[in-house]
Amino acid sequence: MASLPVILDSERLLGASNNSSWKWRSQAILEGEGLWDLVEGSAPEVTTSLTSATSEVTDAAATKEVMTTTPVVADSEVQRKRRLRALVILKRSVTYDVMPYVVEVKTPREFWDSLRRRFDVKSSARLLMLRQKFSLLKCKAVNRFRVFSETLVIC
Repeated sequence: MASLPVILDSERLLGASNNSSWKWRSQAILEGEGLWDLVEGSAPEVTTSLTSATSEVTDAAATKEVMTTTPVVADSEVQRKRRLRALVILKRSVTYDVMPYVVEVKTPREFWDSLRRRFDVKSSARLLMLRQKFSLLKCKAVNRFRVFSETLVIC
């Protein structure tokens, strides 16, 4: 069994201030461990396979073909362990202040996407722009209401 990596100079995610450098280092660590495909979403799906096994019967000259269903238990166990390793690496790289954003996630991809939505500059800038537009709409609505109410008072 492979041991967890020793991450001596691991940078912890503090928030939006060091998000880009944290992403770069975390991606490098996960790529080095061969776990980045779990974050990208390109990890293979676990399936079961049908295999045919031919066995000879010793007391007769006939052969008998047996179809067996072989679940890929070993592969699913390997994938589960890889997923857990990636999550441990990612969880060790965030501070306690960031934990509430990722406490419910189950996969490395969910972890990464959750933090991306929260701390990426593009997402933050878009959110700020939407808030500004919303406040402008509220101001316009209030002004229209005031004009309407003043018109009623005059009449």
